[in-house]
Amino acid sequence: MLVEKIREAADRAFAFKTNPLRSILAAAGCLLVLFVAAWVLDKIFVYFLARSYVQEVADVFDLNKHLANALVYVTFVALVFFGGLTISLSKRRRLVGLLGVFVLMVGQSLILWRGTSKEIISRDGSALKCYVITRDGVRYGERPGIDPGTGRQCRAVTPEMVERLREYEKGNRPTQISGTPTFFNLGTGEPIVWYSKTKNGEIELFDLMGFHPSSGEELLPITKDVVEAWSLQKQKEARQAPTPIDPEKYAFFDPITGKARVWYRRADKTGDFEFYDREGFDPRTGDALAVVSRDVIAAWQQYKRDSESQKCYVITKDAVRYGNKPGIDSATGKECRLLTAELLQRLREYEKGNRPKPIKAPPDPVFFDLRTGEPIVWYYKARSGAIEIFDLMGFHPESGEELLPVNRDIVEAWKAQRQSESVRAPQRIDPEKYAFFDPLTGNARVWYWRSQKGEYEFYDAPGFQPHTGDALVVVTKDTLEQLKRDAEARQRSSNSSD
Repeated sequence: MLVEKIREAADRAFAFKTNPLRSILAAAGCLLVLFVAAWVLDKIFVYFLARSYVQEVADVFDLNKHLANALVYVTFVALVFFGGLTISLSKRRRLVGLLGVFVLMVGQSLILWRGTSKEIISRDGSALKCYVITRDGVRYGERPGIDPGTGRQCRAVTPEMVERLREYEKGNRPTQISGTPTFFNLGTGEPIVWYSKTKNGEIELFDLMGFHPSSGEELLPITKDVVEAWSLQKQKEARQAPTPIDPEKYAFFDPITGKARVWYRRADKTGDFEFYDREGFDPRTGDALAVVSRDVIAAWQQYKRDSESQKCYVITKDAVRYGNKPGIDSATGKECRLLTAELLQRLREYEKGNRPKPIKAPPDPVFFDLRTGEPIVWYYKARSGAIEIFDLMGFHPESGEELLPVNRDIVEAWKAQRQSESVRAPQRIDPEKYAFFDPLTGNARVWYWRSQKGEYEFYDAPGFQPHTGDALVVVTKDTLEQLKRDAEARQRSSNSSD
């Protein structure tokens, strides 16, 4: 439309001219208009480029809009000036123009780097950094992925995470969550709970990123799959059997409601108290566990005081160690057994330096004191099941293991063992496949008989040779040496005859 109006005006002004002249003038006018339009469009493009250039800087440094406008005008003039130099016919001016444009480009990048070097999230909520949790603070990186400095995952920073990262940097550390929390932010869906999974698969929840206080492993952000697994775990715990607890470390009552949190049973014979973390039944008797009360706690504390007043003893290699509470002795890790008047006499013998001696039967010893029923014989049970009995407490002379007081089951087993040893006939064995000596005690496990011709027969128990009636002889190291010499002599004799 504008070109047509210019052309009509030219026709009226130069109506006296010839038609070719009018055409040339019209073409020149069109070129002028196109040049002006191109120049205007170029300046508009440069202006918006300058505004975009400055806007990024203004967003990073939160500049006032009037100062930002002033910088836009300055940048616009600079771009126009250096852009004009780049198309100059002078080589020197072109170089100056290119250098000016290059400085403007690099300068903006450096300014933006300086402004965002300490920022972890932009104003629009997008991540500028990623983070790695360390034991002392937070390490920030530029790109999500594996952090080369720690070898751990560098996770993108989100607006929801900023507040919690600042809490961690202040020194706050994760605390385990006992109830049912809100797992994800209701506005963004970001996880706001962290978890750890134990070796047996149990999931533990925490209110902050960091490391597990016991295992030291890094806590991970919760996921939908972990939430489902945790919910199933809570359902199983609701149906879980009661677990024994340490009453010294467990709160008997809820501090808010005052309700009992512990159930108990009391052993019929010993009177010992056993405490559990939930209601249920005793697996040995089927009796229902009873909830604790103040009276029960008072009875348990009285029982504990009475138990602590009882004397007990622990046998050591050199002496006797006395204690005030039967049970596991913290210094030696051995059982501190209840001290009785009958045992005191034998303990004095041990302290004088007397040590246990094996009891050979027959006759059978007296295993229990006839007045008190206390055991007065001690025993050792080998891995093979063989039982040896001794006349005093102490340690086995060969294995070094502590001797234990006999009980009725051991007495019956020992009598059955002795009866089987006296009845069972020795069985002939293959010496190539049978161990001559016990690997723990070094005692001989083989007996032998030698004929007049020098031939050997080996047996697994003492007794007599069934054809000659000769008593079997226990194998010794000298026997083995003699057996070796006899074999070598037979070999030399066989070689000489050949």
